[in-house]
Amino acid sequence: MIIFVKCAIILEYAEEKPILDKERYDMMNISALILAGSGKETNQKRPEAMWEVLGEPLIGWVIDSLKGMGIDDDRIGIIAEKAPACLTDYLSGRGGLRVFGRTGDAGELLSGNVLMIGANTPFINCDTLAAALNEHTFTGNAATAIGFAAYWFRADALKKPLTGNMADIVADIAANGGKIGELEITDPNILLGAETRGDLLRLNITAKMAVIGKLLDEGVEFVSTDGVIIEKTVKIGKDTTILPGTILRGNTVIGEDCVLGPNTLIENCTIGNGVILNSVQAYEAKVADRVKAGPFVQLRPGTVLHEGVKIGDFVEIKNSEIGTNTAVAHLTYLGDSDVGKGVNFGCGCVTANYDGVDKFRTKIGDHAFIGCNTNLVAPVEIGENATTAAGSTITKHDTVPANSLVIQRAETVVKEDWEHNFKRKKKA
Repeated sequence: MIIFVKCAIILEYAEEKPILDKERYDMMNISALILAGSGKETNQKRPEAMWEVLGEPLIGWVIDSLKGMGIDDDRIGIIAEKAPACLTDYLSGRGGLRVFGRTGDAGELLSGNVLMIGANTPFINCDTLAAALNEHTFTGNAATAIGFAAYWFRADALKKPLTGNMADIVADIAANGGKIGELEITDPNILLGAETRGDLLRLNITAKMAVIGKLLDEGVEFVSTDGVIIEKTVKIGKDTTILPGTILRGNTVIGEDCVLGPNTLIENCTIGNGVILNSVQAYEAKVADRVKAGPFVQLRPGTVLHEGVKIGDFVEIKNSEIGTNTAVAHLTYLGDSDVGKGVNFGCGCVTANYDGVDKFRTKIGDHAFIGCNTNLVAPVEIGENATTAAGSTITKHDTVPANSLVIQRAETVVKEDWEHNFKRKKKA
């Protein structure tokens, strides 16, 4: 018996309407410090903050939640002693968030209400953070806990200079008579963190099932979740079926009534309605309605497939636009090509787009027929309704006019008794 456990974790991307009412709160007096550590304590090449859940570093989940509740970049600080290059490089791509060696170094952010949160607790979402801040300010607490993973502090209750970890800071406040409170958490998954690779695996499984649960509610069908990984940024239309081994990443948008998989990877692509992708890898491509591709197809960046295109097995397409209802049967490579509508490719065709120094484009007109094992050495143009004979090599010196047949083969030469004579000479 299979039991599906639905998780209440909120997995909306950060670019949401801010949770906090800015008329109630002075956002310049709300700041956050993310405690990122160094990774040395676990002897890892990457710090825990850079471990990934559904393709996003743990610290990225935390940053998304902070931005989702309306905290600006200049009010967010990262605490990381001797921050490794992988962390600083990632933060530079997130708007260049400031990194401080110790909490005490971030004095300019220690005003009003300050959140301190571990970088390895990805599921403390903006709703939870906002609820804790409301509790914190309503009760007048000096510190309000969100489990053991995060605390809101009233800045005037913090001892200066600020030293120690969160537990030490809370203990110091309590010793000086400060009021300590705690937000009641109803979903224990919100407090999950990662200190080991086993913890990280559990986070990925939890996040995966939360995403799938949300998609099920939206009308997406799963026959099995085996090998399925869908990042939280992916959008999928209703009545689309996701088969085992399907991985969907980045800013991918899938239409309705599609069938994806098995064993399909799609990254940063736009997919139309009624599309069937079987064992396809697609990166930064656009696929229109009712396209059918696979198995064993690769769509590389810059690929555009128009409505009704059919791509057969063992085909690779790169930086090319393929017109409506064109068929690329099998064992074919199309690179840097502009292909019209209703074109038919036989088996084993190649557009040779690279001469070792420069790349050139191939242009093929509507309803052309490209015979088996045709090589098109760019730049070359095939006219509308033109046909290339099987085995032809069309070079950049050739332009095939519309409605014509081009045959480009070497003269057949037969040398009788060649094998017998060749072996006799070799023995001699």
